[in-house]
Amino acid sequence: MKQSFWQKLPRPFFILAPMENVTDTVFRRVVARTGRPDVFFTEFTSTDGLCSKGFERVKRHLEFTEVVRPIVAQIWGTRPEHFFSSAKLLVEMGFDGIDINMGCPERKIVSRGSCGGLIG
Repeated sequence: MKQSFWQKLPRPFFILAPMENVTDTVFRRVVARTGRPDVFFTEFTSTDGLCSKGFERVKRHLEFTEVVRPIVAQIWGTRPEHFFSSAKLLVEMGFDGIDINMGCPERKIVSRGSCGGLIG
């Protein structure tokens, strides 16, 4: 079985955490040049948005260049079939990893069964 990039990282390793409206493609490239972490994450990206008419607008959150590898797509949503479709898209786009946001405690989002609400 092929080793994933996680096994190849130094210990301890450092990541650029996903931050809404912060860690866009331009910010990630700047960080890559000035204080490169071991792993980059995209902004939070909605699986429901990726499976909607707004696909092109939402997909912009996922733009990346080779300079920011390894890169992990952070996704969130409510519908299992959208997670599946989004995961297939992310594999096609060449992401090194996929992270499902199951930690956000924002009450409004959790009450809809998303993020931290996926655990409950």
